[in-house]
Amino acid sequence: MAISYVIASVATRHCERKRGNLLYHPLASVATRSPTVVHPPPFTTNQVVMCAGISFYLDKINPHELDRFFTPEEFAKQRKGDIIQTFFWQEHPFLPVAEADGVKLYPWGNRDAGIKLPKTGWAKIESVQDGRWDWLAPQAVNIPSVMGYEKKKWFRTPDGVKGIKVRFHNTTRVYLLTAKASQVFLEYTGHDRMPVGKIIYLKNER
Repeated sequence: MAISYVIASVATRHCERKRGNLLYHPLASVATRSPTVVHPPPFTTNQVVMCAGISFYLDKINPHELDRFFTPEEFAKQRKGDIIQTFFWQEHPFLPVAEADGVKLYPWGNRDAGIKLPKTGWAKIESVQDGRWDWLAPQAVNIPSVMGYEKKKWFRTPDGVKGIKVRFHNTTRVYLLTAKASQVFLEYTGHDRMPVGKIIYLKNER
């Protein structure tokens, strides 16, 4: 079955769950537990991971967008009801970006030594502010995630997280923006960098 057909069916069911001005939120009933996730194989890069995965609503994207990044088998594995998970370690990592004409999917960072872009999936906000990314004319973007994932810990991102979109010749990539971690995030994940955006922690993970 084509991924685009499945997404269209999910979007229809999601819309049917509207009641008045309230929209059903599948995470509302699981605020105290983490969604299931297929954990990665041993990481083969020396990069420092800062937020290894996110999840977002399927109905926010064009039904055909995921065909560029997932096989039907991969889609079935990463789909969790009305939500899809994307991780930097998967074969074709990607991030959703909210744009004027809807949510579009772009490759997440760069793992290809043959492409002259920073070989990472993340950009430190301090580096961007200091002008170290200026040669790529970075554009600030909003990544409409509902949850983030780091070191086997999920956390909510109700307003999405921030990123930058860059283009070099004919190659466009999106990097997830990070900042120095708060003490709470450091204790929660053990990492000293965190995504830029509002974070709500799951009770059973703390």
